[in-house]
Amino acid sequence: MPLPAWRPPGPPDLRAPDLSNMFRYRFCTARLASDMVLPGLVEDESPANAEVAITIRRGLPGAEAPEWVAHPEGAEFTPDWAKVDHLRSTDGRWYRIRYDYRGHVADFSIRRDGREITVHAGEGEADSEVCNLIEGPILGRAMRLAGLPCLHATALAADGKAVALMGTSGAGKSSLAWALVQQGCRLVTDDMVGLSPGPQGLFVQPGRARLRMWPDVAERLGVEGAIAGPLFPTAAEMGKIGIRDPAAAQDKPVRLHAIYRVLPRDPMLTAPAIAEMPASERLAELAANLHGVIPPAREERQRELTLLARVAASVPVYSLTLPDDLQALPAITAQLRHRLFA
Repeated sequence: MPLPAWRPPGPPDLRAPDLSNMFRYRFCTARLASDMVLPGLVEDESPANAEVAITIRRGLPGAEAPEWVAHPEGAEFTPDWAKVDHLRSTDGRWYRIRYDYRGHVADFSIRRDGREITVHAGEGEADSEVCNLIEGPILGRAMRLAGLPCLHATALAADGKAVALMGTSGAGKSSLAWALVQQGCRLVTDDMVGLSPGPQGLFVQPGRARLRMWPDVAERLGVEGAIAGPLFPTAAEMGKIGIRDPAAAQDKPVRLHAIYRVLPRDPMLTAPAIAEMPASERLAELAANLHGVIPPAREERQRELTLLARVAASVPVYSLTLPDDLQALPAITAQLRHRLFA
């Protein structure tokens, strides 16, 4: 039986409709309104009455403080330098993620439909650190709950095409992306790739405009300090740095050409290894690489699977394994760039 046509989620159910004094951003396939400045995102220049998918505000969820219980199935990969608690409200309306590192505490509550995020940071918590968490795992969860799923991937553009480097944290997506930028590619979005279906194919929308990289990797790759800075200034040695080059940012949607599943580096390789993934495995692989482990409501889940099925059927998916030699990465990438976009 043919799959039903994919359609975007219905209009948002926003509890606080007055967005006039909020900052506006485009993030992958969503428009955001935030009462906090999110420096890693692209400002939205749409008309003031354009539909907003997700609002982000300081404060606590709901008129009355909900009761919370542990929600271990909400957990996914978390850094080893932070304690992360996953909770849900007893009425089922909210999820909550609490980050605690070196006494710095930040609470994020996400409404069950993903349409609202509230932020409550502890005393002394730096705005930049809170915003970095919003721009990463928090928005990843909210987007999926709102029916706007994102692949755990980094997308780059060249020659009017986009490729997505998909894979878990630590797979080396950011280092490869940086090396590709040095070869003339443009960064479309880091870590989260949202897809927009259209009559001419699937398009990658601009998202987060800066790469995240471990400091030692950045140093070995020769990243200039002028465009790099700690994401967590109060605990810089425990977290990644942000790397942003405005001249290399892609600000318009680009048609998706291919997806590459980045596998762990292999010390036995002397050249990149690329293998096409069987069509029968693509849908499961894409689903396994979605941001946010909590599935959305049933109707949104059907839309999500319909979209992923379209991606699996229309876009080639490959596995990509690189040699375990960061020093050789620039030279390798000079040749790899043409293979990725061919």
